[in-house]
Amino acid sequence: MPKKEKLIQYLDSLENFELAFLYKYNLDSHLEDTANIIRKYIEDKGLTDDKREALINEYKIKRHKDNITRCSRCHSAKVQTTLIRNSSIYQMRCNVCGLYEGNQKKRRGRLVLEFIRDFILNIGH
Repeated sequence: MPKKEKLIQYLDSLENFELAFLYKYNLDSHLEDTANIIRKYIEDKGLTDDKREALINEYKIKRHKDNITRCSRCHSAKVQTTLIRNSSIYQMRCNVCGLYEGNQKKRRGRLVLEFIRDFILNIGH
């Protein structure tokens, strides 16, 4: 599958609030061609500056009652967690807004279960 099609497929998997956070916090980290595709995709969805800011303001204070690991900035569940060997310390990077949080403490059992869940959910992607 060509790069542009993979990017569009990934963008299709994001909810509107995730697109808003991606645009605000992570757009500049992409190469110019990729950033232009993302920008056009978001504009074509009708997510204007005002709509994106409204979504960001709503989700900055949103609290979820599930036990899914989420980004502390955008609350997306599309995160990567890495356990530091022989410890209960993990690092987390958000695939949406790009936030990196290092040296977070978490119960090892929960982190292992989340890693297995994320691995299973991402098979075939």
